Amino acid sequence: MRKYIKWGAISLILFVICFAYAHIYKMHPVFDTDVDAGLYIGTPVGEEAEYSQTFTCEEQFLDGVALKFGTTGEELDKVSVVYSISDQSGREVGSGVLPGKKLANNKYNKMKVERIENAKGETYTFRCHVENDDEANGISIYQEGEHLVMKYFAFRFDFETLVIACSFCVYVIVFMKILFKLFRE
Repeated sequence: MRKYIKWGAISLILFVICFAYAHIYKMHPVFDTDVDAGLYIGTPVGEEAEYSQTFTCEEQFLDGVALKFGTTGEELDKVSVVYSISDQSGREVGSGVLPGKKLANNKYNKMKVERIENAKGETYTFRCHVENDDEANGISIYQEGEHLVMKYFAFRFDFETLVIACSFCVYVIVFMKILFKLFRE
């Protein structure tokens, strides 16, 4: 009886951990993901231009976008990315500033906004521009053809991640039991 209670408690604890782990930033790419990453084009550093991307949200809510940047130079303290998200009517529903020193080179950098509710099926426009950069210390925004290399995201529970995490736990437990039986004899 104790054995069943022990395994039940371990299973419950592992399930709770997997459930917590399954709350993720679910990303949805806006660009063509079949294109080789080596073909992405970086915008010129030091250029005063605004970049925009229109997308339709597939989630119930929207928490922000992740954009791929390239950085040049070591002194990015004064450089920043100013961004905003507008709905179909042109009303700004979210905005922010991302400091240059927080950017990771050649990585997707999250730009969060206050949660936008009832976003499913709505069309939004993301706009951004780089401030205070020069050719020595600046930020380049990656593009793929006509699209920014961008993903929008929502922080939510993901059932697929829960199944994978639980399957991994079961795999480790079964593998360890087999190993113990194998080396015990």
